[in-house]
Amino acid sequence: VPFCGEALLAHVRYGTDSENSIDRCHPVTRESNWMTRNLILAGNFNITNNEDLFSSLVKLGQHPRELSDTIMLLEKVGHFVDKENNDLYVKYSASGHDPQT
Repeated sequence: VPFCGEALLAHVRYGTDSENSIDRCHPVTRESNWMTRNLILAGNFNITNNEDLFSSLVKLGQHPRELSDTIMLLEKVGHFVDKENNDLYVKYSASGHDPQT
């Protein structure tokens, strides 16, 4: 994973569900062309209500790429990061701040 923020993370986790492959290794990234919206998540958890989380994300207008617990959590957090970034952008743009600086 190329450097994309102010923190570096190393994490080792064994697979608890599905197959073990390089595609399932942590950390999992949610990349954006907005620097403040990039997220990386690694965890030692096993969420069992993935279908419920998937449905709640679809209601928010998102369409996660898979049903893994890590992706569900990453997309849920990402939704609120995107919302907060947008709210701050609108707030500071309206008050005359240049969003490019």
